[in-house]
Amino acid sequence: MKKVLITLALIIVVAFIGIQVFSVYNANNIMSNQAVFKVYTSLDKSDIDDYFNLEAGTFNPQEHYLLCKLPVEVQGMKSGNATVNFNAGNIDCNEIYDERRHIKYDNTELRGGVFTLMIVKSGTPAVLVNPEDMLGSRGIIASKQFQLNYNRGKINHILISEDRNSKYCNK
Repeated sequence: MKKVLITLALIIVVAFIGIQVFSVYNANNIMSNQAVFKVYTSLDKSDIDDYFNLEAGTFNPQEHYLLCKLPVEVQGMKSGNATVNFNAGNIDCNEIYDERRHIKYDNTELRGGVFTLMIVKSGTPAVLVNPEDMLGSRGIIASKQFQLNYNRGKINHILISEDRNSKYCNK
């Protein structure tokens, strides 16, 4: 009986250590069934109106910002939107995952490859914006969808440009 209890305790300790090691690894890396998105644009702020087919002067950087609805379906505290970065010249293809700066989405949250780019009024929280809402509600000025395949197991640097949208780091 003593050997059975020692064996059982040893199995529990090994399983506990294995789970802890996996948890630490998962917290610091992107698994093959997960994806991270960072969205950039090479559009000049004056070209955004043309991109959305809007009247010149509609987009005002002091009153609006660009937001991208990612191809994810999330619940709870995780946002399915990403603020678009205008600093496309500083994309780091060797960027290392950091759980404080990136949001991971797993297989249960990833849905297709349809991204929705939106012009949103400043002051509207990104987590409240839903492109399925009617334009004008929740601060959405304009929206445009595009299809793009992404990779799992890495940070996807999505570049939105005037002529085409693409994955910037194609390694």
